[in-house]
Amino acid sequence: MTGMLMKISLVFVNMLQSQALRSIKPKAVVALNGKPLNFTCDYQPGMQSHAKYFCRVEEDLCSAQTVWADKHDTVVTAGRYSLYDNTSGAFVSVGLDIVLLEDSGLYWCGVDICERADYITPILLTVVQERNFPLFLASLMGIMVLLIVCLLTVCLFLAAARWRRSHSHQDAETPTSEAEQHDLTSSERDTKNGFSQAAPPPDCDSVEMRKSLCSNKYEELDPSQADVHIYQTLNDCRD
Repeated sequence: MTGMLMKISLVFVNMLQSQALRSIKPKAVVALNGKPLNFTCDYQPGMQSHAKYFCRVEEDLCSAQTVWADKHDTVVTAGRYSLYDNTSGAFVSVGLDIVLLEDSGLYWCGVDICERADYITPILLTVVQERNFPLFLASLMGIMVLLIVCLLTVCLFLAAARWRRSHSHQDAETPTSEAEQHDLTSSERDTKNGFSQAAPPPDCDSVEMRKSLCSNKYEELDPSQADVHIYQTLNDCRD
């Protein structure tokens, strides 16, 4: 009689628990088809000694697809599923080797507690198909990159041509100024060194100049060489 009452009470508790779980927003987990998956479920402190389980929910009850772990800090596997109860962190790590599209659905990650309702965390698993990047988008991006490279190349070429043009114009104007500067520098250097440009020789073709030269020569005559000087002077003046 007592056993019958216990079963009825447990069924009643499970019904109440199922209704309560419907009002709880499940934890959303998204996985890629064909890829591995790993996520965690937390539980309250003081529940480390209880067994843990992970099951798929069908009609508000755990289905046959259930992973049961009554060993703590040890990995327990069942098919593609694995369960690890981390007692120091107070959480359960759930793993799937390969996720399939049909794995999408509602799951329970629970702590088995006798004589009262289990501590359950609803998990809503959504498996999506991995989408490959469209080929035409990749081609479009490649064309855009090529156009950008060509545009940058043209801009650099134009800038280089403009620079060469301005540089050549400056070089054409520079020699005159450099020559003038060189002349000025040479004149200044000669002035500093005590050199000055010699005056041009006098014009000996003019009559006055010839007379002046002749008179100078007469003044410089040596009396002892008078005959020779007179002969030379007359020849010079005749020329």
